[in-house]
Amino acid sequence: WVADFRDPWVGRVTYAPPTAWHDRRHRALEASVVASADRVSVVSEAMADLYRRRYPEVDPARFVVLPNGYDPDDWTRAAALAPAVADAARDEARFVVLHAGQLAHRPTVGDLLQAARRLIEESPRRRETLRLRFLGGNEELDDGAIARAGLAGVVEMSPSRPHLEALAAMQRAGVLVLLGHGGTADSVLYTGKIYEYITSGRPVVGVLDEGPAASLLRLSGRGVVARPGDVDSLVSAIRAPLEAWERSETSEFSPLPASAIEWERPRMAAKAAALLDRIAARP
Repeated sequence: WVADFRDPWVGRVTYAPPTAWHDRRHRALEASVVASADRVSVVSEAMADLYRRRYPEVDPARFVVLPNGYDPDDWTRAAALAPAVADAARDEARFVVLHAGQLAHRPTVGDLLQAARRLIEESPRRRETLRLRFLGGNEELDDGAIARAGLAGVVEMSPSRPHLEALAAMQRAGVLVLLGHGGTADSVLYTGKIYEYITSGRPVVGVLDEGPAASLLRLSGRGVVARPGDVDSLVSAIRAPLEAWERSETSEFSPLPASAIEWERPRMAAKAAALLDRIAARP
């Protein structure tokens, strides 16, 4: 059997056992899973290295990398969706900075608010044209935080949408923002949407400490990374596509790296099937 870890069990960003006893039990349970599974699949080489160091007594080959990837057919389906009339009217003549997905355990959202405020201070007319849109659940921001940032009417909180509708929203955005957790949590961060962000055809800005997500954005040629707390770099990263939009220019990208084909879900499924075939074929 294969134990699939999309995130670490022990040490993930939400890991907060209430007592030392609970911590010991979690660690023992994780160790029992690792010891009994034929293979342990994880989403990145960084995460595989984490588990190999944590369990040096286990054959390193037991830990295999199966990234989240993306389904290229989803983009075709998303492009066929007609935007709601209300959405089309709302976004006409607006530059949308979009964060798609759950907004939770991401203090880096504060950097994004500061960057938006500074961009508006540079050109006050942007208060009418710039929008920060958070599409999905929200555990970080309330009306008070938005008002204190001076961004009332600029920040839009939208509820979660079906997957294809979320992809269509990505394609209509001016910039896609990937917010990290900051610190060591980003050292294994490899959120599933990063592949959809990169293949969306839109500019991507990551607010991330070093780790696999930051490395993948740079490798793709489709993203810029600003370290948490470096608001100057974040302002510059958003300003470039914003000013291009203000000049009615379109963004141009370098080709995706050849390795991008390995991110496609059919290839991921084939890799998983081959793994199961090898396990099942053992005497």
